Amino acid sequence: MASGQCTLAERNPLVVCCVSRDDQCTTLLETLKEYDPVLVEAGLITADQFRCHEHDKVAIVELRDFALATPQLRAIRQFREAQFDTIAYAPGSRGWSAAMLAQLLLAGANTVLDSTQANAPEQLQMHVRRCLSDHAESRTQRSALRRQMQELGIVGDSPQTISLFGNVVRISRLCDVPVLICGETGTGKELIARAIHSLDAKRRASPFLPVNCAALSSSLFESELFGHRRGAFTGADRDRRGLIRSSEGGVLFLDEIGELDLSLQAKLLRVLQEGRLIGVGEDRETPFDVRIIAATNESLPDMIARGAFRADLYHRLSVINLNLQPLRERRDDLPALISHFINKHLVLSGTSSVDVSAEFVEALASLTLPGNVRQLENLVRRAMLAKSEHSPLRLGDLPQEVWLELTGQTISEPTVVPALVSEPHNANMIAAEVFRICSAERRTLPHLLEEIERLVLTSAIEALHGDMTKAGDVLGLKPRTLYNKRHKFGIGA
Repeated sequence: MASGQCTLAERNPLVVCCVSRDDQCTTLLETLKEYDPVLVEAGLITADQFRCHEHDKVAIVELRDFALATPQLRAIRQFREAQFDTIAYAPGSRGWSAAMLAQLLLAGANTVLDSTQANAPEQLQMHVRRCLSDHAESRTQRSALRRQMQELGIVGDSPQTISLFGNVVRISRLCDVPVLICGETGTGKELIARAIHSLDAKRRASPFLPVNCAALSSSLFESELFGHRRGAFTGADRDRRGLIRSSEGGVLFLDEIGELDLSLQAKLLRVLQEGRLIGVGEDRETPFDVRIIAATNESLPDMIARGAFRADLYHRLSVINLNLQPLRERRDDLPALISHFINKHLVLSGTSSVDVSAEFVEALASLTLPGNVRQLENLVRRAMLAKSEHSPLRLGDLPQEVWLELTGQTISEPTVVPALVSEPHNANMIAAEVFRICSAERRTLPHLLEEIERLVLTSAIEALHGDMTKAGDVLGLKPRTLYNKRHKFGIGA
């Protein structure tokens, strides 16, 4: 068998055996020699060893004494984090209690084998082959899902995003079942709702109508959703079908459903339960055929506990639940999203392409990003406006709030500033200081001059209390030029 010193990236499939130092050549593991397994020790494994491996991955973990198996349990969790299928084996495991087996399965083991059984080697080999077969099938499915995601404008490479989209595909086939999408602000709830509609063979040819429930007032709720007859109230100068009937055959997307008043929740519940509605001023109920997809950035069960949301409406809407993870929990999506937003807003750079430095991506990956994808897009747009022409996106192009979060302070002032303050008229000294910084700190002249320009503009605007006309006069800049530069550098007036 091979040792763990070989190049893992070249192995497909990658089979890792987590065994004791003194038990590396058991009869059980000899059955896996065709896979050239890698041997590791339970106490030494880290998920990062195998996380970036893109091929099929199976782990076999030996449990010699369950009561003392803490390192092995930790290893199983590490393998789960690294996207392995994991098989555990131990002597006498067939006699273990359900609680003991559940502990292993919860840690991440796919199955547990009894190594004392006569057919244990054959069972182990069968399970490894089955895992690898499932990997191959999943890989084919993931490729198909990625193509569909690209067609629908859903960007992401993380396992979480691909798994989510797999659920979207399955949900879309249940064309009459309500869906509740939960997730923080900016996670793309409406994008997912539109994807469900686009993939729904029955409903995709009919309308998709989004409704912001937070914007529905009590006085206009029934008219907006259910419609009204001409003359039903002052200002009703024509018949109106309402949003529900206008989305007939398609999808009605109720965004921010948690913002709906309790009184309006009761009216909506009745209509959804009956599948019929009556508009304001009408005297007859009419049926409708609409799929309801609702979304919220709040915990509706918590709102129910506070009496702020109706439990019966929640159960009506949440036949299927989709939970969108925040961006901080799917960092693998960041490079693809950054590239997508750069291409989307390429016109802001004035060039045909934009390169991205590793430090730029690393900085964004370090942020909490409470606004999620929406906030990320905003930061990329602002950085593209701030960057120098023909230069890649760099750390210095990110807005001041990014620096505050990363370091607790704004971008450090260039060391040329003291020279500017102490000897404002000494051009030679200033030039020498700029050259010294470029040489010592390996900073390009255009980038350094851009920083200086930003600092001078900021100082002028602050000193003149935001009076842009006076600042322009002092600096010898036309008002339009000054406004453009202020926007470029993100300087608040």
